[in-house]
This record gives sequence, structure tokens and C-alpha cells, in this order.
Amino acid sequence: PLAGSVAERSGAWVWHVYHDLGPHELDPQDASVDAVRTAIEQIARMHTRFESHALLGEVRLHGGDLGVHFVESNVRDAIYALEACQESPPRQELRDRLLRRLYTIRSELPQREEVLKKWGGPETLLHGDLWTINVFVMQSANGLRARLIDWDHAAVGPFSYDLSTFLLRFPRERRLSILKLYTEEVARGGWQLPTQAELNALFETAEYARLANSVIWPAIALVMDHAEWGFEMFAEIDRWFENFEPVLPM
Repeated sequence: PLAGSVAERSGAWVWHVYHDLGPHELDPQDASVDAVRTAIEQIARMHTRFESHALLGEVRLHGGDLGVHFVESNVRDAIYALEACQESPPRQELRDRLLRRLYTIRSELPQREEVLKKWGGPETLLHGDLWTINVFVMQSANGLRARLIDWDHAAVGPFSYDLSTFLLRFPRERRLSILKLYTEEVARGGWQLPTQAELNALFETAEYARLANSVIWPAIALVMDHAEWGFEMFAEIDRWFENFEPVLPM
């Protein structure tokens, strides 16, 4: 249970103090079907209940926007920062490879924006960092209950941003069954999800936006401070790009 809260007068920062939730993080490798269902019910209810909600403007003001603007701005800012990095080979080759990946995504932005507009559904409240380490499922007097923690990335955007983050934490062979649970739950709120192929397109755009975002600060650190860790991060991000595959098996 919540022990207490404190906030800055401006509302820009809010801290919540909870009693220890115990060792009940959702384990993507070993979570039971019931535990996953409980988590999905919580996530789906949040998404459907906050569809086009009156308070989304306030969430966007204090949190952010994880929709089309997030995709565009992260790709653009990552390119700006990378183009300013000038290094000798083979580091330059790594930087150039990342740039080529980002140039490709930039060229695809009109199509990706159309996909988001057509299949992304209504704007809603997003957790924004829906890794399973931020999802706790525990036993209560009335059965299992879920709690989402670490809301510092809460924002407004399409459901696909949260759902792709969550699904990517699980083995591929479990993702379709988890999607089925989500589909059934959001249907109670009147939502109908697009096809698996269309979902994969939405999920890919969300993940590419996150990968582009992860480029920005290492690149800035290299430009401003010649930080060695920047190229270590570039190598890791390049592997993430290389190893990415459709979220849902087709």
C-alpha cells in the first residue's frame, strides 16, 4: 500500500513511497498464465479507461508525448548528434552504420506516421516504461492483483508503445498468447485491435523510436566530452538494431 506522497509545488516532480511490495516482480521467463493475465488486465483497463480522457493534456504537459512527435524528434535529434561525431576508423564506420540506419528510418517517417494514424488507435495514458521489472503481481484476499511502479516516464500516446515494451520482455513463443489476453480485455472497453501484421508495424516504429532515443545522449557525450563510453553504447545499440525482429511471430 501507499505510505505517502510528496510533490513540488509546480507539479513537475511527484514522489510516492510504498511499503515493500516484496519479491513479486513479474518474471517474463517463469510467470504463470494467471499472473500475466492479471498484469494484462491492469494494463488494458488503464489504456481503455483513459482513451481521449480530459486529463491527457495535463499528462502531456508534465509527462510527454510518445506518439508521432516522439518518433520524429528522436530520429531527428539522434541524426543531429551523430553527424557531429567525427572519429577515425573503425569508430567512424560504426557511427556511419548507425547513421545509415537512422537515415532509412527518417525516409520511412511519412509511411510510419500513416500507420500510426490508421492503426494506432486513440491516444491514451501510457506507463511509458513497461518493463516487467515495473510490474508486480501479488496475492491478496481477493486473489491476484497487479501494481505498476516507476511512473516517471508516464505520457500520452498509442497503446502500441506500452504493449510493445511489455511483449518484448517475453520469449517470442509466449507473445501471441499474451496478445490474446490483451485483445480480449480491451474488447470489453470497445476496442478492436488491428491485424498481427499491422501490430508488428506499430511495434517496430515504437522500438525504432526508443533505439533512436538511446543514441542521443552517448552521441552528445562524445561531441561535448569525448566520453569513451559513448562508442561502447554505439556498439551495443548497433547490435540491438541488427538483432531486432518482428515482435509477433508471423
